[in-house]
Amino acid sequence: MSAIAPETLSVPRYRPIAMLLHWLIALGLVGMVAGGMTLHSMIDATQTGRDHVLFGPDGAIASTLAFSAIHKSVGFTVFALVLVRIAYRLANPPPPLPATMKAWERVAAHGTHILLYGLMLAMPISGWLMVSASPWGIPTVLYGLIEVPHILPQNAEVEAAMKSVHDGLSKLLIAAFVLHVAAALRHQFVLKDGVLLRMMPARRTT
Repeated sequence: MSAIAPETLSVPRYRPIAMLLHWLIALGLVGMVAGGMTLHSMIDATQTGRDHVLFGPDGAIASTLAFSAIHKSVGFTVFALVLVRIAYRLANPPPPLPATMKAWERVAAHGTHILLYGLMLAMPISGWLMVSASPWGIPTVLYGLIEVPHILPQNAEVEAAMKSVHDGLSKLLIAAFVLHVAAALRHQFVLKDGVLLRMMPARRTT
C-alpha cells in the first residue's frame, strides 16, 4: 500500500482542482505561444509566396486558415480556463506562502500572479478584437462547432492596431511566464522552501 512521503506532509498544497487548472493553463499557454509563432511564419510564407511552391496558392491559404482556426479555438479554451481558475481561486484562497519568505518576495510573488492573470485575460481579448475587426470577415468557429460572434465592425486600421497590441502582450506574457518559472525553480532548488511543491501532488511511497 502506498503512503505519502513524510518529507512532503508539512507542505500546504493547493486543492486538486486548482492544480489541474494551473497545469492545463500552463500547457495551453506554451501551446499558444508556439502556435502563435508558427502562425506568424505561415502567414509570412503565404504572403511572400514561399508556401506556394509546395502547396500552391490555394493550398497555402487553406492550411493557414485551418491552423488559425485551431489557434483561436485553443485561445478561447485557455481564456475560459483562466476565468474558471480566477473564480475558483476567489472561492478557495491559496495555501499560505512559507513564513521564511521576505516581504519583497511576497510582494513580487503576488505582483507576478496579478500580472500573469491580467495578461492571460488581455491576450485572448485582444485577439478576439483583432479577428473581429479584420476586413476578411473570417468566422471564428471553435473546433468547427461553436461560432463566436465578432464584437467590432470590420476596420483595417483597428485590426492593425489590435495586432500590434496582441503581439506586444504576447511578448510580455512570455517574459512574465519565464519569470514565474524561474522563481518557482529558485524556490525549489536554491531556497528549498517548498513553494513549488504547493502546486504538486503529494508524492507517495510504497
